[in-house]
Order: sequence, then structure tokens, then C-alpha cells
Amino acid sequence: MTFKEAYKFPLRFYSSWCEDSNHKKLFDFCLPFFHKDAWNMGDKAMEGVVSILNGERKAVAKHSLKEDEGIIYLQDRPFIQIRSWGYLTGIGGLNLSSEEAVQIQKEMSDFIINILTLQK
Repeated sequence: MTFKEAYKFPLRFYSSWCEDSNHKKLFDFCLPFFHKDAWNMGDKAMEGVVSILNGERKAVAKHSLKEDEGIIYLQDRPFIQIRSWGYLTGIGGLNLSSEEAVQIQKEMSDFIINILTLQK
């Protein structure tokens, strides 16, 4: 199974996270309350990121993004925390092996980084 098979597009912004069309959470935006040095993004900015991931808008600047242990960093500050482990591995979800779930989360991180850094 691939990332795009596990989640149904278009994605949606809700509060401070992103979910798919079936209400499965993909990631949280890192907020200063939970992550020291995180970006203090408003709802419009977070909605804009989800819009870019859906292909509704284009990224307008090249960003410095990297992933480390499930967190995507924007210019070395926490930006997005990859979620959805329970959905991927749980009996009530997809019931995938840990290896498959890790691969899907890695594909998700790569997808986000590639779209937001203007890569193809």
C-alpha cells in the first residue's frame, strides 16, 4: 500500500491539523504551545499549506524543509508532525505492519517536502 492509497484526497484543514476526506488525521501543525521554537502560524497560513498540498495553489517560494523522527522542520524550526500511526497499524484501521506504516509515513513526509519545496 502507498501513501496515496491509504489516504483520500482532497485533504482538509481542521483546527491545527490536516485530515483526509475520510477524516483520517495525517499530520499536526507544530504550534509554540507544544513545540519549543515552532512557527506561530495562523489559520490562513495553515489552510494555505493544505491548499498547496491539494494542488489548488502553487508554492511561491523555495523553503528549507527536512524531516527528522516524524517532524518536518521549516528553516530548522518544528513545522509539521506526522501522525496517523493508530489508523495505519490498528485493528480498526488498516492493520498494517509496523514496516508498512513507517514506509507510508515516510512517503507522506517526502510528499509534503517535495510539494512545499517546489520539487517534482
